[in-house]
Amino acid sequence: MTHDADLHEGDRDTDGPPLKLIAFLLVAAALVVFFFQNTHETGVEFLWMDVRWPVWAITGISAAVGAILARLAGWMWARRRR
Repeated sequence: MTHDADLHEGDRDTDGPPLKLIAFLLVAAALVVFFFQNTHETGVEFLWMDVRWPVWAITGISAAVGAILARLAGWMWARRRR
């Protein structure tokens, strides 16, 4: 005999928003606040480039590159486990 609890064993924590969504929204809100508070320019040296950009742009580009690298690493990890 099966119970309803057995049928939905993987659905135990569905009473609220997912923890990953909450974490994402908190990080996104922190980035938005940071962007508006850091509008001054600073020098950036990377490889052959030597430019002056606003701090918010540097942070945004860094966050985007970090997110892409994290996705690629997750994809490679999952592929390697198969």
